[in-house]
Amino acid sequence: MGALLLVGTSVVTGGDNPLSGFIFSTIKSIPGFDTAPPLNNEAVALQDKVLALATELKDVQNRLRRAVIEGRIEVRSKAQSIDLAETETQLADAEREYASADLAYRRLSALRDVANLDIFNNPETLNAINLLGLAHDHIDQGQPQSARAVLVQAETVLLDKLRDYAQAEAMVAERFFDATADDQGVNSERVTVQAEQLRRDWRSASQTRRRFAADVQARMITVPRGTFEMGDRTGLGNLTEQPVRTVLVPSFQLSAFEVTVEEYQKCVVDGICAANAAALPPEMPATGLSWFDTQNYLTWLSLETGDEYRLPTEAEWEYAAQANGGDAYPWGAQVGSGLANCVNCGSPWERVGPAPVASFAPNAFGLYDMAGNIWEWTADCWYADYAGAPAIAIARQDNVLCADRVMRGGSWDNEAWLARTTYRGRGRADMRHDLYGFRIAKSID
Repeated sequence: MGALLLVGTSVVTGGDNPLSGFIFSTIKSIPGFDTAPPLNNEAVALQDKVLALATELKDVQNRLRRAVIEGRIEVRSKAQSIDLAETETQLADAEREYASADLAYRRLSALRDVANLDIFNNPETLNAINLLGLAHDHIDQGQPQSARAVLVQAETVLLDKLRDYAQAEAMVAERFFDATADDQGVNSERVTVQAEQLRRDWRSASQTRRRFAADVQARMITVPRGTFEMGDRTGLGNLTEQPVRTVLVPSFQLSAFEVTVEEYQKCVVDGICAANAAALPPEMPATGLSWFDTQNYLTWLSLETGDEYRLPTEAEWEYAAQANGGDAYPWGAQVGSGLANCVNCGSPWERVGPAPVASFAPNAFGLYDMAGNIWEWTADCWYADYAGAPAIAIARQDNVLCADRVMRGGSWDNEAWLARTTYRGRGRADMRHDLYGFRIAKSID
């Protein structure tokens, strides 16, 4: 049987889902739903999203229950086949089919035992669903800010529970893969021991995941939604920074710092990431990384935390670097001295190597080292200019396997001209260099 986790967050309004009627009546009973003021609209939209998460969790629970019942029926059917076997060949085939069905049923039962009390019927889960009713009351009373606070709390819990389930499902698949002990079928005693150990290990693993996810999230900065003029408007740039165009940037999150050696090394230890070329202290940015290296790290990080991390798009990066300033540098029109790690920028690290992250003041959004220090990979393929570029801050990658990718920010071994917020660097996606690193992003809009 394949994975049971429901992908997506569409609201289900039919079938046997007990939440469906509640969801429908709640949305429709909000006074002025179609003409609500902006803040109320935002609260209603968030309520819709959280209701979808609650529905998703309930749907997963119902599917698991049905799968367990169907698994038990299948085991009984295979047992009857053994009784009806008339030849040794038929008996051997029936016993193998029974063993396979019995193992599948025990896997599902173990998953159900973990999920019932720890995920589906946990007090946290039940309280999150109850908070939906409270949020509805706040919206009904014209208190969208209070509703939003309640809904954010519920959303956090429900997302964590869905991630807990995915982690439990993965652990069950791994633990019960070799649960057949011999040709006589499933070793019941060993399966029972595995199930008990699974529960203990799952609790420990889920707690570890949550702590790690919280640590990563603590370093993320929310970049507000907005529009800006992308490209060089100062006359200092070149043709690759033209033509200037207006770009809409949905709100997203960007890490305050470049990914450090300490952070990257965790992926190396897990055997997913290749060791970075530059052996630097833990607080230094991880360098010597190709674009493909960043993808391995982001895949690992997303699996470890349950959040979906990615590289920023080129437009997101420029918008975040300027922080509504619009000047050549994050801090103003002139390079100044002691504001970034680049050549002739007044830094003790220039032409020596990268500085420890956050060695200079952040920009207005709270982001460090958006100029100089190391080149940062973005999600975009390289294009010679902005002709035909989209008016929204999505990645330009018509060919996802493009050979060259865009880098931003300049480095400790480059002149300040390359550290301008609009300058576009170009690098081969498979090239590792001690000037190359990255920071992480996450969509929220």
